[in-house]
Amino acid sequence: MQSVRLFVLNLKTKVTFNLATKKRFVQFSVDTIKWLLILCTLVFIGYKLFAAYEIHNLFEQIVFGWTFSKFLLLLSVLVLLPLNICIEAIKWQLLIGKFEKVSFIWSLRSLVSGIALGVMTPNNLGDFVGRVMHLDKLNKWKGALVAVIGHTAQVMCVAIPGVFAFIFMFNDIPFVTSNFNLLLVILILLSIGSIFAYFHMPILSKWFKNRKLTSFADVFGKYSKQDLLSVFMLSLLRYIVFTMQYVMLTQFFEVGPTFVQSTQAVVATLCAQIFMPSFLLVEIGMRGASALFFLGIYSNNVVAILLSAYTLWIINIMLPTLWGLIIIYHYKYRK
Repeated sequence: MQSVRLFVLNLKTKVTFNLATKKRFVQFSVDTIKWLLILCTLVFIGYKLFAAYEIHNLFEQIVFGWTFSKFLLLLSVLVLLPLNICIEAIKWQLLIGKFEKVSFIWSLRSLVSGIALGVMTPNNLGDFVGRVMHLDKLNKWKGALVAVIGHTAQVMCVAIPGVFAFIFMFNDIPFVTSNFNLLLVILILLSIGSIFAYFHMPILSKWFKNRKLTSFADVFGKYSKQDLLSVFMLSLLRYIVFTMQYVMLTQFFEVGPTFVQSTQAVVATLCAQIFMPSFLLVEIGMRGASALFFLGIYSNNVVAILLSAYTLWIINIMLPTLWGLIIIYHYKYRK
């Protein structure tokens, strides 16, 4: 009997030791990955700013004079940053709230983690990982599908105004001029169709017969039309804030166009950017190229156009990324 007790005690000790060793190994692996991510992100930001964007050279080339109105413009852009992030955090909290009761602070931490992980990945795919890594109860894959709902609403809010901006900006092209009414009707029908499909997204939960796929597709069935409307309106509000920031930066750097022209060009630029494939080095050139293409229609001030685009990235992406890296640094792995 004594030998049995000793055997059981020895077995428990070994199991406890093995579990502790495994836990330390997993935490060490997670910590290593975190440090690599932080280091690579910081290196990438430095490369993007000083090698790809050559931000220091652009500032040297521009003739710039501070005025009170310019100070107010820059201050407004900076003030709108927390508003931009808070709107998205509220939207994310609303979406996740169907599965987990989370706080606004949790939503903020999750959001900036997503921004930090998305900055280096193609088409911001890391954003989905950063958002769901903080989930406690909801399956991570289901959490990614929840993020897709919010992303879909945001894409629609950017794309629909953008395609209308295209045909109005290029109305002098013979093909557009001769088919303007037809193109307008097609765009209106496509916009209505996409909005209709968005608000009927819960139907996706009934499409799949496979039990495993159905368990994931059920995510879409959790949201009512009222929920989807709230998500859509928050996405629209965020888009308006983002557009205002961009337009104010074009005025701050004196790109040249009127407020209406700048707004039209910015709306078209943002639309073009969401449909462009984003692969690290390709994306670096596309951000400036798309801004030059559309804003260049109204202005030949290349330096000011590029500074407007890159400063928007610094404020809305780089600053939240630095915050997100701090969150990731303090992240503790939970199985």
